[in-house]
Amino acid sequence: KKITPSKNSVLIFVDKNTYQTLTSEITRLKNDIIDDLKTEVYIETNFTDAASIRQKIKNYYSTKVLIGSILIGEIPYVFANNIQGEKSHIDDQFYQNLDDESWVVAPNGHFDVEYGMGPEALNEVWSGRIAPTKSGEAGIEQIRQYLNKNHDYRTDKIKFQQKMFYFGSVFINDNPFDYTPSEKIN
Repeated sequence: KKITPSKNSVLIFVDKNTYQTLTSEITRLKNDIIDDLKTEVYIETNFTDAASIRQKIKNYYSTKVLIGSILIGEIPYVFANNIQGEKSHIDDQFYQNLDDESWVVAPNGHFDVEYGMGPEALNEVWSGRIAPTKSGEAGIEQIRQYLNKNHDYRTDKIKFQQKMFYFGSVFINDNPFDYTPSEKIN
C-alpha cells in the first residue's frame, strides 16, 4: 500500500521477541491502521532503552509528520517524580511531550517533570501501550488475543453494545470522597 510522504504517520515500537513471535499479527495491525487512518505506518524493533525510543519518536516527528506511536510488548517504562520531587509514577508523557527542557534527570534516576507538565501540557504526539499483564509466552498470547480482537472489531466481525458508564474524575470533583456515581447511559 503506497502512501504519499506528505501524510501523517504512526510509529509502532515492538520488542524483538514479541515481534518475532507475532510478526503476522503486527503487520496486520499496521495494515489496519493504514486502512483506517490513510497514513503511513512504520515498525521499529531496534531500540535499547526509553531514551532511544524517544529519540526515534523525535526523529520521525521532524521528518515523517509523526502523529503518534504504539508501544507493544516489553517496552521500557519511564518513571517521573511529581512536581514536589516525591513519589515516582509511570509516565508515558515522556514519549509524547518532546520538549527536552520538560524532562530533567533526578538523583534517583527518574525524571523530574518541570515547566507545568500535567493534563494542561501540550504533547506533540499521542501514544498508546499494549502491554501484557503476564510474562513470557503467556504475555505474548495476551497480546495476540488483543490484536486478533482489534482486527475483528475493525473488520466488523464483532460489535460492542453502545453502552457506557461514566464516573466523574476526582480531579474535577472538589472532594473525591463526596461523590455520587453517575448513571449508566444507554
